[in-house]
Amino acid sequence: MTKIILFILDLLKPVFRSMNIDYPQLRAIIEIKLIMDNRRQTVRFTKKQAEKNNVFLWTLIVYTIFGGFIAIGIAASNFMLGMTIFFSFLMAMVSVTLITDFSSILLDTSDNTILLPRPIDNRTFYAARTVHILLYLSQLATCLSAASCIAIIWKYKFWLVIPFIVGIFLTVLIAVFLTNTIYLLILRFANEEKIKNVINYFQIFMAIFVMGGYQIGARMLTHYDYTNTIVEIKWWSYFIPPIWISGMMDTFYATNFDIQHITITILAVIFPLASLYITNTFLTPFYNRKIVMMETTIISNTGIEKKTSTSFISSIGKLITNGTREEGTFSFVYKMLLRDNKIKLKIYPGFGLIFVFGFLFLFNNKESISSTLSNLSTTHYYILLIYLPFMVVQTALYEIPFTEDFKASWIYYSTPIEKPGELLTGMAKAIFLQLFIPIYLVISIAILFFWKSMVFDDIFFGLINNYLIFLILLTINTRYLPLSMAPNARSQSGNLLRGLMLLVCTGLPALGHYLLANKVWIMLVVLPFQLIAIYFLQRSYRNTLWADVKF
Repeated sequence: MTKIILFILDLLKPVFRSMNIDYPQLRAIIEIKLIMDNRRQTVRFTKKQAEKNNVFLWTLIVYTIFGGFIAIGIAASNFMLGMTIFFSFLMAMVSVTLITDFSSILLDTSDNTILLPRPIDNRTFYAARTVHILLYLSQLATCLSAASCIAIIWKYKFWLVIPFIVGIFLTVLIAVFLTNTIYLLILRFANEEKIKNVINYFQIFMAIFVMGGYQIGARMLTHYDYTNTIVEIKWWSYFIPPIWISGMMDTFYATNFDIQHITITILAVIFPLASLYITNTFLTPFYNRKIVMMETTIISNTGIEKKTSTSFISSIGKLITNGTREEGTFSFVYKMLLRDNKIKLKIYPGFGLIFVFGFLFLFNNKESISSTLSNLSTTHYYILLIYLPFMVVQTALYEIPFTEDFKASWIYYSTPIEKPGELLTGMAKAIFLQLFIPIYLVISIAILFFWKSMVFDDIFFGLINNYLIFLILLTINTRYLPLSMAPNARSQSGNLLRGLMLLVCTGLPALGHYLLANKVWIMLVVLPFQLIAIYFLQRSYRNTLWADVKF
């Protein structure tokens, strides 16, 4: 793949030389960057690809599959609507890729350290950065649009593929320009030390949006007659870039050269080319200076301890833990869940998915939303809501042992700790307190709002039941110390049997609660047995020996 891209780049050699760019230097930089892209982990492939050289190839395959679904939409709808959907999808995917998977490259300052001391002029340096981004995104755009090209040839005219490919290139240019502008706005108005946190939360939001949109959007399409929808060029169309490109396509398809189509075609061509010039001439140098300033600010502040209030965490830790070792692990894991961006990116999308799945459970019928809400108090849907927060805890238990900084875990084995169970219980309490309790309180308030105080006993019973399920999960799962394992050390053997055991052992208490709903006296009888089971399970987990821990 790299050789093919470099061959295409060689064909553009006269263009670069006409811009006074040193092409041999540009080509050498681009070749190294393409090799690094093929070895770089992405947000979607996070398990065992770090040591492989075909990570990017698998990314392209996944994008090709995504593009196939959009091609179905093109084949099933009218021309203008299909083109608008496709170019909106393409622009969104390119922008999201830049902000999520490519943010580490955009915020990387190693190029300044490695390249700028060499005899490389600024024009070549900035051109290499821009060309690298365009090449990376062009590969993704090609995969996303491959099936759509086939759909256009099959349903419409063969020669329409030519303006379609031009439209794809123009869409990528617009997405790059808009994304650079977003980054600059964040750098301009946000604290430079917090830029990566801002991007991290945006990644979390996009993960929730994509997964939630997949679940809700597919159901909305079944109630929407998109086959007869006609997209017309209105005054507001001049402010929406995807309509520019689809309008340009419609100009050639319908041979309609009225003032509206000519104007929107001019916008579709002039704006992306102007944005390329502005990006390479003004935005990229300014952006690069801001990144250098950010790095300088971070370096200058290294070693300065920020005064943060930890009294609340310390007070809670002393209250619910038993011993200094358990308390120390509790405080450590609690803070890591708050501060580590990589851990948050893996766990925090689950909070958004709770509300997505809750919405789907409540409104997964043919009745209107108002009718469903009016009859909600007569149902037992609140039982499902009570156990939804557990999915976040389950994800956290799966992710918390693994980190790229696993070598620092030597501290566990160098200390005179007889039973590592003290560390494990501290980790478990931190996860349950920070990730489960807050969202459970929010859901409990929502349940009380719709079902009133009649289900208060179910909320309390569900809290105890959730903690019991949590301890069962801890007992059955493989036991790891927090942040002690390499990411590629995840065990793949025995997962099916363990998954079935987890399904049975964690599902039975939830099923029991459903059967006991609104039976207060029976719940009071069952409650002591729950507490006894919790006591023995927690004591057993705290007495875990080194032989029971995998490392």
